[in-house]
Amino acid sequence: MDDAVKVNIASMFLTDIVLL
Repeated sequence: MDDAVKVNIASMFLTDIVLL
């Protein structure tokens, strides 16, 4: 897995938490 992919998934995960 590329680091860029990890960062992308992490940012989406954090965004979901913020939206909740």
